[in-house]
Amino acid sequence: DGDTPMANAEHVGHSSIVALLEEHLDSKFPLHAAARTGDVEAMTSIWLVRHGEAAADFSEDTDPCLSPLGREQAIHSVDTLHRCVPSHAALLSSPKRRAIETGEPYATKVQAELKIDGRFIELPSPGDLAARRQWLDEVLEGQWSALPESVQLWRREVVSAIGSFTSPIVIFTHFLVINAVAAHIS
Repeated sequence: DGDTPMANAEHVGHSSIVALLEEHLDSKFPLHAAARTGDVEAMTSIWLVRHGEAAADFSEDTDPCLSPLGREQAIHSVDTLHRCVPSHAALLSSPKRRAIETGEPYATKVQAELKIDGRFIELPSPGDLAARRQWLDEVLEGQWSALPESVQLWRREVVSAIGSFTSPIVIFTHFLVINAVAAHIS
């Protein structure tokens, strides 16, 4: 937990739109006991997919759609996911447009419902667009333990949600959601 969010992001290669998290759950997750006891049936696979490129910067719009490149990335992710995700996997998305738009092509391909789940929204940030960029820069350079209580609560909720899944699931979400999970299990 001592690493900065930016250091964790660099470690996991956050630039890829598809961040596949197929590792066995860490001991901090309830299902890890299954791994230690050999109960493979109780374990699951989780794919965290970062949204495609947004049409606007974090400091320009609180809920931008995908850019043309982001739409291409979403379409490209369909084949990658289709090769490795079981057909019965559930599909969840952050309520933000760019995450939904990233998940829609895959949901269409597999003819599955893309359910909106507010637990996987980006971290809570200032509503004032002018203050958001500086705030995010400070968050990325800081340590998780030093972040505001609202961010700590958000992180605990993300980690708890991930630990609660018992069947394969794909979650279309945001960089810092993926980073929060990666920091927790590393």
